Amino acid sequence: MSRLESSNIAARRGFSLVELVVALGVGLSILAIVFPALSEARTLAVRSVTQSNLRQIGVATHAYAQTRSGQLPESLPAEIGRFAWLNLVRLPRDPDRGDARWDGFGQLFANGYTDTGEIFHAPTVEGEPTWTHDVSYRWATPRPDEFEPLACSYDYCGDLRWEAESPARRRVRRIDDRHLVLATDAIRCPNIGGQGGFSVLRGDASVLWCDRPVLASQAGILAEDDSFPAIWRAIIDASHR
Repeated sequence: MSRLESSNIAARRGFSLVELVVALGVGLSILAIVFPALSEARTLAVRSVTQSNLRQIGVATHAYAQTRSGQLPESLPAEIGRFAWLNLVRLPRDPDRGDARWDGFGQLFANGYTDTGEIFHAPTVEGEPTWTHDVSYRWATPRPDEFEPLACSYDYCGDLRWEAESPARRRVRRIDDRHLVLATDAIRCPNIGGQGGFSVLRGDASVLWCDRPVLASQAGILAEDDSFPAIWRAIIDASHR
């Protein structure tokens, strides 16, 4: 047999079963290494976007406060005890006034301290939240509809302080405490602490990642306004550790 014929036979032989199994094993080993790394990278990227949004909100909040003698944006739901509405940036239409009221962080948008609604959405919140109140999560450009209620991914409670000893609350109208928690994405996540922790925006506009799960599943708790002070105090306590 000539050398040319021998080369042609070798070229047509292909892979043996053992070689195929070895190749598959190597491929699966590589995937086992790569997939967790990709998943972790995605988690960190999502967390980075969320924290960037919160920092921008924090800067806008400080700009707002500087023109109002240090006062924070007020929140009507917090004032009247509708804590499940703390993520609303514009309240439902008031039948007496005939319009929708900008509230909490919504005042930053309405008064030009931020010109985009994108910072009010956290990628950690996937799809619709488990609790809704006919709230539109769609922001139009350049401004949302002036009559529909709007919500963001973060709960704002910066103008209230929750006392550890009692469910009582008192107003905190000024940014005078670096330990003050202005907002968090913990409550709106499908599972509280589902990302391994949560982010909080503090009074000095810094954003802290609390690398620990908080509380239990979200299911049902937001419909109970009485439970909210305890939830918020737990978040504040976790952010101080």
